[in-house]
Amino acid sequence: MNQTAYFDLWDIFANELIGSVPLLIVIGAIAILLLGIRSKMPYQVIGILEIIWLGIIVSKTSNVAIWFYVVLVVGLAFYYSISRAFKRG
Repeated sequence: MNQTAYFDLWDIFANELIGSVPLLIVIGAIAILLLGIRSKMPYQVIGILEIIWLGIIVSKTSNVAIWFYVVLVVGLAFYYSISRAFKRG
């Protein structure tokens, strides 16, 4: 913790309020999911918002393992959508 940055929002949210970065990721993802469902967003939009959330976390923590799973899920979703398009046509 940096004692000179009194209003460092990352330290306040991630370390003081939530407790740890993995817990912040899970709580943030669940919050985005619940808000998306409540506002009746399509699942594609909720997925994009989840990817943006994980991208923000990766840019702040420089954790490459999280980014690996994000790219893996995006690649699998892309493959699934393209394979469904080819099966129809």
